Amino acid sequence: MRTLNEFAWKYVKRIFYAKKSVWVCSPWISKLYAQKLYDLSRKGVEVRIITSDDEYNAETYSYLSQLSHTTNFDVHFVKKEVVHSKIYIIDDNYAITGAVNLTYTGLNKQINNFTIYENQEVDEIAKDFMRLWIGYKSEKVEPTQSTMKNILPICPYEKAVTPKIVNPEVLEVSSAKLTINPYYLINYSLLENVKLPWYQQMVVKDKGSVVIDACNSELLNWHSSRDYTSQMIIRDLVQVKPLKETVVDISEKYSLENRERDVKIDGKKAEALARNYIKEINQRDIPYNDRREGKKYQPYVPSNQAITILSNDLLLLPIWSFQYSFKDKTFERTILASSGEELKTSFHKDGAVCEDCGSSITKEDARQCPTCNKWLCPAEGTVCSSCNGWFHKEHIKKTCAICHQPTCDQCIMTCTICKMEYGKDHSVNCRDCGLTLCPNCIVVSGLILKKYRCPSCEEKAQNKKR
Repeated sequence: MRTLNEFAWKYVKRIFYAKKSVWVCSPWISKLYAQKLYDLSRKGVEVRIITSDDEYNAETYSYLSQLSHTTNFDVHFVKKEVVHSKIYIIDDNYAITGAVNLTYTGLNKQINNFTIYENQEVDEIAKDFMRLWIGYKSEKVEPTQSTMKNILPICPYEKAVTPKIVNPEVLEVSSAKLTINPYYLINYSLLENVKLPWYQQMVVKDKGSVVIDACNSELLNWHSSRDYTSQMIIRDLVQVKPLKETVVDISEKYSLENRERDVKIDGKKAEALARNYIKEINQRDIPYNDRREGKKYQPYVPSNQAITILSNDLLLLPIWSFQYSFKDKTFERTILASSGEELKTSFHKDGAVCEDCGSSITKEDARQCPTCNKWLCPAEGTVCSSCNGWFHKEHIKKTCAICHQPTCDQCIMTCTICKMEYGKDHSVNCRDCGLTLCPNCIVVSGLILKKYRCPSCEEKAQNKKR
């Protein structure tokens, strides 16, 4: 056991070279060191952290809260008033206690008292840590916000969740997810004066942007000509201004997946991929005039010196994914949270969901029954032969006795003489008394100028003639 009074970095930094386990108890932890600890866990090192939920620890709290309970990585958040101990245990055989916080200032800018324990001396320190670990286990808190940098604006959940159909209220949201995807946006310019035989030359110019998926090194530009999703992602990354820093709400309504931790390539690797792409799309055969043989071609590939990288930024692109259910049908929808552009959807734009069978229907095929106000597909309704209105099949059960076609309740009429039900478009009015009758009961007289009368008025007319 040794007690020292100096800068602690050269002793505490051993935690980042651990082979088996790292246990840390510190009220304040810099995000940089939190990231290093997470990187250790991904290499198979068991990492346990006790830290505070203090406002001065907010950035680290936000970062760690997203990672807690992942493989080999667990964090207990404790109220700042009850965590004072600073304990670092490496591989069960090296420990440090004292006044040293796991921050850049605490390790490099402040002289602190601390004690180093080795081998069997570590057992008591490990017991102290476990008492804190078990004692504060019940005080773990779930994160409600996450701070992110260089992220494109996020369309609010309440707005994003509503599909562009006329009856979204019938749907139930079965799952919702906000995924934060990291992409490198590399802006470049190309300018090169190419010298050709016979003192000829040509200036090659190009300018544009390259977008690379930071998780799998995929260049989206290769697919942009034929893939709509790649086109829209490139468009948003180029046109939408990212926020330097923003707080993302974490809600029970949706899950949050931050893929920033899955970044596989750094900026230099991304730039190298971009340069190769720029060379490939700009290579060509340049024509020139040979004074002896006429028109010829010289192969051209841009040089590294001709390519200028104007900017190379790692940007976070938020994407909403939703799953809906209605009756026995399931629908999916994915949108860019930065612009609201739909990347994938099971719905027809401005269409509807049939409230009888649950199928998705186009705007042209969607019909609303005026009786029940339900939106339905053509198979679930029919047209009234009289008014040409469209009705749910449950609300148009009567048939016109004359044309034998479906007729709605508003258009069906009953003849006062024969009691037959028929469509009002077939009705005929008596010219004398105005009584409405079916064509079978009306009396027609006159060869050229036809006269329509009810039987009673026709009888009166005939009596007058006599």
